[in-house]
Amino acid sequence: MAHRLYRRGHTYWAQLPVPPDVQRIFGKKNFQKTTRCKDKRNAGIQAATLIAGWQQKIDEARGNPDAVTQQILQQKALHRRDTEEGNWAFVEHDDDADRSKEAIHGKTGTGWTISELQVDEYLEELSEKISPSELEYYADIYHGRKGIPIGVFLDEWLDAEHSANKSRTRTEARKALKIGALWFPTTEDFTVSNRQVWLRSEQRNIGSVSKDVGYLRGFFKYLVEKHYITPAINPFDNVDYPKNLKARGELNRRHAEPAEIKQLLQLATDSGDDELARFILIGTFTGMRLAEIGAATQDSIEVVDGITCVRVKRNDKIFAKTGESIRRLVPLSSEIDKTLFPKKKPANDAAVGKRFGRLKSSQGFGKDFVFHSIRKTFATYCERTGVAENVAADLMGHDKKSSMTFGVYSGGSSTEQQKEAVEKVTEALLKKITLKDA
Repeated sequence: MAHRLYRRGHTYWAQLPVPPDVQRIFGKKNFQKTTRCKDKRNAGIQAATLIAGWQQKIDEARGNPDAVTQQILQQKALHRRDTEEGNWAFVEHDDDADRSKEAIHGKTGTGWTISELQVDEYLEELSEKISPSELEYYADIYHGRKGIPIGVFLDEWLDAEHSANKSRTRTEARKALKIGALWFPTTEDFTVSNRQVWLRSEQRNIGSVSKDVGYLRGFFKYLVEKHYITPAINPFDNVDYPKNLKARGELNRRHAEPAEIKQLLQLATDSGDDELARFILIGTFTGMRLAEIGAATQDSIEVVDGITCVRVKRNDKIFAKTGESIRRLVPLSSEIDKTLFPKKKPANDAAVGKRFGRLKSSQGFGKDFVFHSIRKTFATYCERTGVAENVAADLMGHDKKSSMTFGVYSGGSSTEQQKEAVEKVTEALLKKITLKDA
């Protein structure tokens, strides 16, 4: 920014060179304007706005479609707002009106907003730079004869609504809008029928789809609030999800075979990724989720009835899905020492998950094999070793609503029962996974 600021007298001026290919259009070699600021830092803030506006004019002069569309949309939004508020640049008498009286818009006269006059002038200037067909396209957008590509609003929406969010949320929002663009390419395509066509084609589970619906609901609301589209029923409200969608968490993910766990454990150890190896070990012999392992520290270790257990900390995202994972106890098998858990600081489970993903992909495993597959292995071996269903449910934090006796009246299985179950699973898995080899 420094090279685009210069001092003239007591104030700083902003400057932006005009590229040679569009100097003829602007009739100048530089844009320049005072920031009216004596302080350089404040001047830099003011200059950023001026330079952004000049850059947009340069893009428009070059026929940049997004820049031109954005300018059209801004004028269209201003026109809607001025129309709603009755702000007319001037009102002309209708042909049959009494011209001795003041013209009233909608009654005895026809009015024009400032934005209407400006866009007419803008389109006139644009006609000298682009083809007649392109000009017709932009005129159709302004006059509502053609829908607006929703991708034009993406960055503006993200900056306005999600600038304070974590990068992960912004990435999810961007992805949702890109998916939406496949089914709602323009603002005219925001219909309930199109929404249902999209949902019926979905192969993901209802949790993933409903998250995207939420982002699109907020996006549509933003467009209405900014006057980019006329107020209408939000097609993403009161969504009736089709029955073809999978249940939450149902992603067709398979369990991991013990030999596969051993293979990945060996690779993690050989590569020096002790943290990933630790996660795999704990997941294998406790059935804990990735996020649950990440949150557990030595402060989570409790001794109950003489049995060393790990207290699973509540994870709001997991709790929202299951309702049953809140602060359960999981006995540690004889193969898991409490020193495997960090002393104080929880681990970054997201980073570990990414490393696990890269490791398993390097070995040719597909999308149906994820860290959660190790948890599925624990559940599989609970069943294969004859662990009672209610005990397995308590260990894994699963719901027991299917049984009136266990789901409503039972206080849960005992720590001794759960410890016995964990050792059963451990013994069965150790026949195929030799930790000493790892």
